[in-house]
Amino acid sequence: MNVFSRMTAGEANEFLAMRSIKYKKTDDGYHCPECDSVIMQTTLYVSVHDRRFGGQCAGGGQVNQVNYPYCPQCEPNIAEDTLRACIHV
Repeated sequence: MNVFSRMTAGEANEFLAMRSIKYKKTDDGYHCPECDSVIMQTTLYVSVHDRRFGGQCAGGGQVNQVNYPYCPQCEPNIAEDTLRACIHV
């Protein structure tokens, strides 16, 4: 599953920060504000591409692994998919 593509590093960081703060923190972890399920975490694989190649997704092969929170009730397919994204720097 492609989460985002062709973002700058700043845009990707902002996207991930906004996603994280939408969940409510309790004494026993984070919960979904919509269904109150406990928030789970998976890995998002972010390919780092060189913007000098224009709109092409090409680079040196660097892939960063980022923790990616999700609600298993509201987003059930996330646990089954490999999550990918790319940034252009």
